[in-house]
Amino acid sequence: MGIHTNIFEGETVDQLAQRMIDHILKWKSLDAFTNHQVNQVLDKVESVLKPLPAMLQLEHPITVVGDIHGQLDALIRYFDVIGYPPNVQFLFLGDYVDRGAKSLETSMLLFCYKIRHSQMIHLLRGNHECMKMNRLYGFHEELVRKRDSTCGGSIRGCSISSHCALESDRTSFACTAASRRLHIVGVVSRAQKA
Repeated sequence: MGIHTNIFEGETVDQLAQRMIDHILKWKSLDAFTNHQVNQVLDKVESVLKPLPAMLQLEHPITVVGDIHGQLDALIRYFDVIGYPPNVQFLFLGDYVDRGAKSLETSMLLFCYKIRHSQMIHLLRGNHECMKMNRLYGFHEELVRKRDSTCGGSIRGCSISSHCALESDRTSFACTAASRRLHIVGVVSRAQKA
């Protein structure tokens, strides 16, 4: 991994998030960032996600994206075709990690976009946003390989993606796009037509 020096001392977390977006899009890597910087972004995205309700009421138009599974190249190609936040509003349905080789970079890119454009990118929890699935399907090993076990207590219990869970004890999620109900994973409540 190498030793990194922070030449951007004094930058805000928003500036760090933008720099991380730029770097991931160009180099498809987080090698230039320290564990401390990764944890700063995680702390910030947690403070953005934690107060959100389990049921999101979103305005259309919105682009819905599911099951990325660490396929960073595919995500970037998708952005190239559809557009990047904040020009396009996105709803990600979870399953950001596991299986693909770039789960860490994929998660961090989405987290950085959430920090920078919180009203244009919405992150829901999928069944892979839990420690058990991360251990079974490869994200845990990727974290240990790329960041070592000192990064955030194995990155918040070996699951960066748990931040996407909008509080890990919530098990059902739904979102409402305009006046139509879209069920995801399970029903939280009935949405009333306006």
